[in-house]
Amino acid sequence: FPSHDSGVQNKEYCTGGAIPAISVANPGSGLVVRWYNVATGGTALATGTSYTPTSPGTYYAEIYKPTTGCVSSRVAVMLTQNSAPTASTTTIRPCEGASNGSATVTPSGGTSGYTYLWSNGSTTATVSNISAGTYNVTVTDSKGCRSVTSAIVPAGLQIVTTVASTAVSCNGGADGQLDLTASGGNTPLSFSRGSGITTEDRTGLSAGNYTAVS
Repeated sequence: FPSHDSGVQNKEYCTGGAIPAISVANPGSGLVVRWYNVATGGTALATGTSYTPTSPGTYYAEIYKPTTGCVSSRVAVMLTQNSAPTASTTTIRPCEGASNGSATVTPSGGTSGYTYLWSNGSTTATVSNISAGTYNVTVTDSKGCRSVTSAIVPAGLQIVTTVASTAVSCNGGADGQLDLTASGGNTPLSFSRGSGITTEDRTGLSAGNYTAVS
């Protein structure tokens, strides 16, 4: 018999995908390839140089010559099912009316060596400088298995501030107070009052006008 193990074509496929055929090289005229799911004995599953199993596993091919009844040793042919990756996303909302939001995808499972393709064309794990909206991302692992997930970037929230003030007790005094309350935006909020002052509230103030940026 000719050597048929050199023509073995092991196959892989992704979970949820079509099961491919496994095959061996054509042994030549007058010879038949028979397929089994056991290394010895058993009943032939099919004949022909290729066979499409119903599930992953190790299958065995042998060459049979009908005119003489001679049979070769069996050669193993592997069909492997690869799991697809899964992915989760996190987002940062943009400022109100701006396009400075971001979305990040974190893959797991499958086979490491991931690539990314976002619906806006970005090919990195994090897509930046985006406005509010829904962004789809396809994660593909090194085996070619893929999954698609969505990241919803929420609309920016306006920062709303209120100020409660306490007047100085005496003319020319410096015991005034400002109590600033801010909400909205992306937490945590920071504050700038100029001259390096970054506290939310202020005490020990003299009479005058004060500005805070949050």
